[in-house]
Amino acid sequence: ERLLAERFLVYCPQNPYSGNFRPLQLLANPRGLSLFAFIEAQYRRTLDYLEKLPFVDGRRIVYYGLSYGGATALRVPVFDARFRGIVCGGNFNEWIRKLISPELSYSYVHTQEYEIYEWNQANIASHAELAAMAALLHEEPIPFLVERGHRDGVGRDEWVIYEFERLKQYVSDPQLRQIAFFDGEHRTDGAAAIPFLKEVLTSR
Repeated sequence: ERLLAERFLVYCPQNPYSGNFRPLQLLANPRGLSLFAFIEAQYRRTLDYLEKLPFVDGRRIVYYGLSYGGATALRVPVFDARFRGIVCGGNFNEWIRKLISPELSYSYVHTQEYEIYEWNQANIASHAELAAMAALLHEEPIPFLVERGHRDGVGRDEWVIYEFERLKQYVSDPQLRQIAFFDGEHRTDGAAAIPFLKEVLTSR
């Protein structure tokens, strides 16, 4: 509602993170794929559709995701040059430790989310590397904002800061990698994200 009030057109794609979706990951992994192989195809077709609508400016499409939407932010729009800005909320983290640590209560070792272990990812990239793709892959880099609630139980501020510092090693331009903290839990905030997205859209 706040995005609409700020004169954004908002499209909310169906998130496959519902229902009996987890077996898809098990079917995909032996093929060297993950659930995001299907999500990437979904978004590619979605953008193809949106760009054809007469009231949509295909040069001014941004992405704002929370939680699994934040996970999607690191795996889909960073690879598609049609996105002009990305906000990753409630997900950016020191990912490998979160996946494998038996000591931490919020590690995926202790949850039923067995699909979260993506094909060979721990040997390839954590969140800093994935976020860096937005700037490094494209002729026109995609600005990336991390949105983090201080009381968000998916991780710790220290982990998020650590991973963001790693991102700085890949992306030196501060306009292309930003971080915003807010006093809240696992939710979107918008105080920094909406001005960030507006700036992205008006500067292009």
